[in-house]
Amino acid sequence: MNKGKLEQEFWDFVAMITLFFVCTVIFAFAKLAILAAACWIMFLFFASVYPVKWIIQFILFLLKRKKRK
Repeated sequence: MNKGKLEQEFWDFVAMITLFFVCTVIFAFAKLAILAAACWIMFLFFASVYPVKWIIQFILFLLKRKKRK
C-alpha cells in the first residue's frame, strides 16, 4: 500500500463527507427538503462505503503478506 495514495484518498473522503454534510445543513435551513435529503443520502453512502472499502483493502493486504511468508 502506498502511503501517499492512502493519505490522498483519506483527505478526499473527508472533503466529500464535509461537503455533503454542509450542503445538507444549508439546504435544510433554506427549506429545500428534497436537496437536503439527497445530500444526506450521499453523505450516508460515502460514510459507509469508504470505511468498508478500506477494511477490505487492509484484510487483503494482510492475507497477501501472510501468503508471502
